[in-house]
Amino acid sequence: MATSVFLGSSLVHQASVTLTNAQIKAWPSTPIVIVPATEVLNYSGTPTILPIPVYAVGLFNFTAGAYTNVDANARALLAFGSDWSDDASQSNYIQQKFTAARRGLIWFQLPRLFGIDVTIDDNLVTDNIFIDDNFQDNALAVACFNGGGALTGGHAGNTLMIDVQYLVLNTATGQFE
Repeated sequence: MATSVFLGSSLVHQASVTLTNAQIKAWPSTPIVIVPATEVLNYSGTPTILPIPVYAVGLFNFTAGAYTNVDANARALLAFGSDWSDDASQSNYIQQKFTAARRGLIWFQLPRLFGIDVTIDDNLVTDNIFIDDNFQDNALAVACFNGGGALTGGHAGNTLMIDVQYLVLNTATGQFE
């Protein structure tokens, strides 16, 4: 699951998960943990460490069968918390990718570039994340927003591999570990 790689003087962690057809179909209601929690918070308190994604990509192989019931605004997401407590990042729309029997990539937008509390600095729009009393735990999960609920169709041979590289933020010191 998670491994660590030294790149220069920083410690970058990497984790991957491969979703099966059954997991892909249930994905809109069942986030998949990619970086396991080290703390359970139950929406009370602040995590002492938090995985901060810096790069993420999904590689899908749906050549065996396309999905149906995919909303026009459907997106793949990286989520803070094993229960999808808050969005960490999102992809572009995935409807065209999921409704065709083919292979391809899903790019996640990092840093998080959406949300309610938006600030603009040097033409880069970023979103604030409140970490006090906001998370079930400090896991990093992959989730799917789909207004129509569960996906249908697909094929048992379909897979979606998601790879994320992340830094671990110590929230007490503000330093990456």
